[in-house]
Amino acid sequence: MSRVSRHFKNLLKEISFFLFITMDKSTLGPIHYVWFAAVGSALAVVIVVLCIKEYAREWKHHQAIARRLQIKAVEEKIKTLESELPSVNEETRAKHEDRLRMMKMIRAQALAMPVKIQQIQVDSLKRVDRCTTCHTGIEDVNMNAHENPYKGHPGKYLQWHDIEKFGCTICHEGQGLSTDYMHAAHKPLRGLDRPWQKAVLSRYLIQSSCGKCHLDKEVPFAPLLSKGRDVIEKAGCSGCHKIRLYESQEKVGPSLDLLGSKVNRAWLLRWLSEPREYDPSAGLIRPRMPKFNLSKEQILALEAFLMASRNDAALKEPVEGGDPEAGALLFRESRCVTCHLVEGKGGYLGPELAGITSKVSKKWLYSYIKDTHFFQPRTKMPQFNFTEKQMSDIVEYLCEELQGEELEIPEDFENVPDSDKNSGEMVNNGKKIFMDYGCTGCHAKTGIDQGRIAPDIIGLGSRDEEGLEWGNVHGIDKYTGNWVFARLKDPILLDKKAKMPVFPFTEDEMAAATVALLSDTMEDIPSQYIVSATNRNNYPDLPGEFGKLVDKYRCRSCHVVYGDGGWVSMHPLDGEGSEVRKEWLRGYFTLPYTLRPILAERMVNLKMSDSEIDLLVNFFGSVMVLNSIPVEEYTFKEEEIAKGKSLFDKYGCISCHIMGKGGGYVGPPLTTVGDRLTTGWIYEYIKNPRYYETWSLQPDYGFSAEDARALTAYLASCKEVKKDIRISQGK
Repeated sequence: MSRVSRHFKNLLKEISFFLFITMDKSTLGPIHYVWFAAVGSALAVVIVVLCIKEYAREWKHHQAIARRLQIKAVEEKIKTLESELPSVNEETRAKHEDRLRMMKMIRAQALAMPVKIQQIQVDSLKRVDRCTTCHTGIEDVNMNAHENPYKGHPGKYLQWHDIEKFGCTICHEGQGLSTDYMHAAHKPLRGLDRPWQKAVLSRYLIQSSCGKCHLDKEVPFAPLLSKGRDVIEKAGCSGCHKIRLYESQEKVGPSLDLLGSKVNRAWLLRWLSEPREYDPSAGLIRPRMPKFNLSKEQILALEAFLMASRNDAALKEPVEGGDPEAGALLFRESRCVTCHLVEGKGGYLGPELAGITSKVSKKWLYSYIKDTHFFQPRTKMPQFNFTEKQMSDIVEYLCEELQGEELEIPEDFENVPDSDKNSGEMVNNGKKIFMDYGCTGCHAKTGIDQGRIAPDIIGLGSRDEEGLEWGNVHGIDKYTGNWVFARLKDPILLDKKAKMPVFPFTEDEMAAATVALLSDTMEDIPSQYIVSATNRNNYPDLPGEFGKLVDKYRCRSCHVVYGDGGWVSMHPLDGEGSEVRKEWLRGYFTLPYTLRPILAERMVNLKMSDSEIDLLVNFFGSVMVLNSIPVEEYTFKEEEIAKGKSLFDKYGCISCHIMGKGGGYVGPPLTTVGDRLTTGWIYEYIKNPRYYETWSLQPDYGFSAEDARALTAYLASCKEVKKDIRISQGK
């Protein structure tokens, strides 16, 4: 019987006793005895009900079933071990008997386990959880085949998150102190009339809890959260809203300076009206530009303001004699499709090139290729070292092979008088609209520098639904997650006066972004739990001439250099000097080739000068090195090479790597890997691939130093010209 039941019983007894003693018994009549009998009966019924309720507690039932299941599983293992014991050889008999003895000990512990409330108290997280009162087998991997609440925790999450240090509700939410199904908030009943503030998160939202501690953009084993953070970053949400992790993000859109010299009026009017359908013949493949709810008058004013920014004197005429066939060859050699889409094929780092003439003129194209960073100082596109003739060739190719239809002014805008198009009043109105709708959140514009125009959404996951504007939303549970999703799908549905545009998100992207936004609960998480994101402000400036070259060729658009940059390549360059040979690197910069045929991304041919290549190669070799990789090249015996070849075949390395004329495409080709990689890098990478590339698919076989050295010897011998390999009789 619980303490509450005992107190209640004693209280009733004392009240009854007090009433009975203090009353004058001479005045008692039959009605009084009937009353006392009724009170006594009621008291007895209450006591019986409380006893039954206490005995039939839900958690007691679950603990009894869980104990039977655990004992059954252990007894089956004991039976198996006992049946195997006679056939076990003497060498392993001791270990087998130890396992049997351990299983019997576990059975004894399970039989002696008292039926009681289990509680985990984590003071640092301010959590008290009793979830393991029902989920008693949560740490037992042998219980994974059972149903909740008896099954073990899926995956290896408890190996990384000790339940005694984290508890349960820090990830799953819910009411940790409760010990029955409903009051623990297992059912995700939401809305303003809910009996609890935090319900247990569904399997669709559980990854949002990972974001409380994991502050990196890419969170291991949380693909939905990682995708959501990627969606937020690419959409440039931080341009209008203050969002945790994105406070210092750069603008995601191009500069709009000199836009009047770049685009034609017909294209701009169509683009402002419907960003996703500017080219009637092909359209645009998933632009990031959202659609604003602008009136005809607002579009005209905005167009007048943007077209007023021009400098036609900066545009240069292409040299005569451009050859489209030579331009096509140069286009392919330069691997422009690594960054640009062409009719749906290619990369997404740059804009679609099909139909380019519907948007820009030949003169602008030529001038942009000639001096890329003058027109777009923040562009990710490198400055190519094309000659005047080559630039003319490639422009002719783009205008001839990738030309689009000549666009006409949309009918709604045809009858606008010329006097109104560029009037000072209309331009000023356009500037006001430009600022009111927060266009500077994504686009730089000289002379306009304003802050974020939208409310902060830091801590969105902890906001009370009552403080949110629900507008005309009906038929859905009113909780923050649904509000965020609806806001992303159609902002006007929640607020008719909303200036927030409609983004071209898929429903999967909206769901992922919702999870990412809900991950910010502003919960006070101690520093020992935080997996911190890299602080970009701590990145060192790139030194001297090397820094100028990295900026000129925009290396950080694809590669991480000194800890900062993009992950198009998935290959940081910070240790490149320890990884590759100088001779190979010099040749690769001169004429890049495909290292991973399975990947769509390719190193572009920048046509660098010899002096630039020498500077980069020498800088990589002397500065961009890892202390863990030895500088001296190893020398090998013939028998080590032979043993390495045997290990290469034994572990089926050719399944993932090309060697000669056969092999797989998962990893890089190894036919001439000895010409490319240093022996120190090969050895250390074979020993511990995850240390150097945490995302690597290369299995960690746990090679001994001797086997790793043998494999290194064989791979180092795989060269185009094998006479260069140094072979000695000793090490």
